[in-house]
Amino acid sequence: MEGMYFWGELIVHSKSGVRKTYDLTERHIPPELLNAPEPNPTDEEYHDWHVHRRIGSVGLLANRGVEAWLGIEGTNSSRRAESIARLLAKRELKQVSVEGIPHPMYMRAQDEPTLEAVLSREAEEESSAPKAAFIAPLDNLLWDRWLVSTLFKFDYTWEVYVTPSKRRYGYYVLPVLYGDRFIARCEPVRDRKRKELVIRNWWWETGQDGRVPVDPDDQDMRSAIISCLDEFRRFLGCESVRGDERAASGALGWLK
Repeated sequence: MEGMYFWGELIVHSKSGVRKTYDLTERHIPPELLNAPEPNPTDEEYHDWHVHRRIGSVGLLANRGVEAWLGIEGTNSSRRAESIARLLAKRELKQVSVEGIPHPMYMRAQDEPTLEAVLSREAEEESSAPKAAFIAPLDNLLWDRWLVSTLFKFDYTWEVYVTPSKRRYGYYVLPVLYGDRFIARCEPVRDRKRKELVIRNWWWETGQDGRVPVDPDDQDMRSAIISCLDEFRRFLGCESVRGDERAASGALGWLK
């Protein structure tokens, strides 16, 4: 069934909790779409399209055997190298160098103006207070965990499928981004009955010297985190936010 789903023969018709109900794709997709000609009729076109799309999804990738390339049927390092060479020749990709990374990195050529605009805006807004965001475990930003670790010095594993006794943090833990730094991890739980967003736990990131990289008492950071929590609360349809005993007595003792 899983294979039929990935081949497009089945779709997820409905979902109750974690239980999925499948149905035949042909019952839900119009025949003119279902029977449309293959947009990438050759292997080269297929791999070029996927490599270009995947690089665009992450923003910056190297040709390494990482999670970011999963799901592309038949992909391997050699095929990706061939696709990258063709896309470079057509000027659809650009090769870039990143300080501290020994591998050549690639970005979509069409994204260069966006990158330049972001860098220019960052230079103009250096004095403004950063914003905070909770990053979903399957967010594009986290697809290449090696790149995240190398650039941000942040190692993340989604432990939802890890045996409870072997988890380092928790079942569903979200990275916390503040400006351009990963500063913490939080374990949120939605209390449906009380309509509360409960922060079960919170872990500040520590530097290699064992010190917290940012000041937990920084007022700008507090305001950004509280604003982020409130936005998350509204997204989940909750009426309030609270830290449970572990979080409230520790890292988030100031949360009210």
